[in-house]
Formats: sequence, C-alpha cells, structure tokens
Amino acid sequence: MPQHTPHVVIDTGTLLTLLLGGEGKHGLGYAPLLSELAKKKLIHLAIPDMVLAEFMGALTPLRKKDFIGEDKFFTADRNIPFGFSKANERVAFIKDLLDNDAAEIIRTPCGDESLKRLHLMMLDNPDLQRVKDKEWPPDIKSLRRRLSSPHSHLYKAVKQNSLVDASGNAVSSGKQDRGELAVADTINILQIKYTRDTPVFALFEGSDVRGRIVQRLLSAPQSEDYQQLHGAVLEKYNPSHAGFDAKAAATLGNINFLSTKAFLAGFMKAAKELCVASRVNGMSEWYILHPDEAKNNGRLNEGY
Repeated sequence: MPQHTPHVVIDTGTLLTLLLGGEGKHGLGYAPLLSELAKKKLIHLAIPDMVLAEFMGALTPLRKKDFIGEDKFFTADRNIPFGFSKANERVAFIKDLLDNDAAEIIRTPCGDESLKRLHLMMLDNPDLQRVKDKEWPPDIKSLRRRLSSPHSHLYKAVKQNSLVDASGNAVSSGKQDRGELAVADTINILQIKYTRDTPVFALFEGSDVRGRIVQRLLSAPQSEDYQQLHGAVLEKYNPSHAGFDAKAAATLGNINFLSTKAFLAGFMKAAKELCVASRVNGMSEWYILHPDEAKNNGRLNEGY
C-alpha cells in the first residue's frame, strides 16, 4: 500500500450516522461515500473489532470470518437486536466492504480484554449455564456466538448488567464505550506497523470520544484510566475541556480527529464548487449529495 494513502479509523457513531443519515428512509444513506473511497484505495479503512460489535449490537469483538467464509454465522435475521433500524443494510454494508477488500477488521487488545473478562466472569455466574452445555464456562468460540445473539440468556445478562462477582454482588459487564477504546488501540497498532508520522484520521461523533481515545493512548496499560470500565473522561485528556493537556496529546503522533459532519462537509463543498454539470451527460446540475443539501447547510443537520 502506498505510504501516502491515509488510514481512516472509524468509530461507531460515525458508522451509524453515515448509514442512517441522508435522504429517505431506505438504502445505505451516506455510507457509500465512505465505501467508495475505500474501494478506490483512496483511503485504507480500518474498523476496530469492538466498533463492529457496537454497530451490529453484539457484545463481543467480531471478526472478518464471522461475515464471510466457511465459519460465518452473522446475519441480520439471527444477530441484529430487535428495534435496530436498517438491520439488513448494516450486515450488507459490512459484507460489501469485506467482499471488495475495502476494509480491514482490526483485532484489538480492547476486544481481547473484554472477551477474556467476560469469560472469567462466567465462573461466578453458573446460573447462565444451559442444560445442553457440557462444560462451564463455555469455550471462547461458543461464548462469542452467544454474545452475538440477542436471543441468548447470556447476551441479555451482559446487556442488562446483571452479572455477579464471586461474592454474589452485582458487577459491571464493562460494556461502556468499548468501541472508542478499540479505536485508540487500532491507532496504536497502525503506528507500530508503519510509523507515528503516518497520517491517521479518526472519524468520530460525540463530544468526549476524542478524550476517551487520548486517555487510552496516554495511560499505562492495565491501569484504571486505560481500562475505563465506567465514568467520565478525565479533564486532562479531554480536548473539549479547559484543563486539557495539549502538550501531552501532541506526543501521540500524526492523529487527526475528523467529525462526521466535517467528513460530510467536504463533499458538500465539492458539490457546491464542481462545475462539470454541463459536460456530464447533458446534466443541467450536478450534485454529489442531495440537491437541497448542496445548497443549504441546514439540510445536512437533518441527517442526524
């Protein structure tokens, strides 16, 4: 891959907005704007395992093999929770990216930590064992499948934070903001594989997402700040707060945070400035987005 090709690491919020935004209630929304860039190799698109899990409503890191290949098991009918809009489109979008080698699913330490933690917690929750389970806790493969099925009692227990510790006390499942931490891990993985000067764009949505990523990258491995099982981002890591330590964050390399709106605004700007309409198929007007969105910034906000 050419070194000048930028890496784009996407968070769950942006994936959802691109899919659900745009004109009308059907189809892939703005998502093709991202996938076409990836298919044309203009960007290297990286989707962290826990971002993919959140996008699909799963409670376990997901892999490429879960969607394509002999061992695939992830389908809209079987795995997407009831009430999730555009269930079929979610699965179709990811499969299309993978089939066209347009995205890489990154296995992250965050995903492995989350799965390992839940696996260990099963020892203290034997009431979740089914009659047909020959062993407890279940092996990792079985656990991943059950945590990917909204119909599973184990899935519901984790989702509802109803697990207990060895003393029988309620304990957090640790499912908060795993996608954002996986984004941080993916950035770190890319910087190790290439260099810290390699341009990495993190597509995000939400005021504290950047802070969670920065906190993970600057914190000592396995520390409370690194794990972030609960609670708010510390002020010194949060770019949205006056107490942000910009000097420390500046040591993290060539990381560029790009909001969903900023990503779409680039296409809006191009739609306004392109003057090729008279030369393309006799079109009197030419738009990249919906015509009203190209003329009126307010229409872009309606996609949210």
